[in-house]
Amino acid sequence: MQDISERKIRFTSNLSGKDLLARIRVTVTDMGFRVQMRNGRLKATQEHRGQKCVGSLSVAAEVFEISPSLFVVELRKSYGDSTLYRQLCTKLSNDLGVPQGQDLVL
Repeated sequence: MQDISERKIRFTSNLSGKDLLARIRVTVTDMGFRVQMRNGRLKATQEHRGQKCVGSLSVAAEVFEISPSLFVVELRKSYGDSTLYRQLCTKLSNDLGVPQGQDLVL
C-alpha cells in the first residue's frame, strides 16, 4: 500500500460486489463519513461545518465484476485532505483483506 495515488486506487477482491460495498460503507461510517448510495456507487463525504477545508474529504467507491469470483474496487478522491485519503485507503485495504503484497493499480 506504499504507492497510494493522490486521486485513485484500484484493487481486486474475491468478495461479492454487494459484500464489498457493505464493508466499505461500515468502514467509512465508522470513520465519521456521511454516506450516499446511488446506482451501485458509494459516495462518502467528511466535512467540517459543511466547508471544504483541511480535514475534509470526499471519495467515491465503485465495484466492477471481472468474473463471478473476482471484483475490482475503485476508490476515487473527489476533493480533500490527501493524508486522510491515504489513511482511508489503508484502513479499507486492511478491512477488505487486500493482501499486503498486492500492487494497487493506479
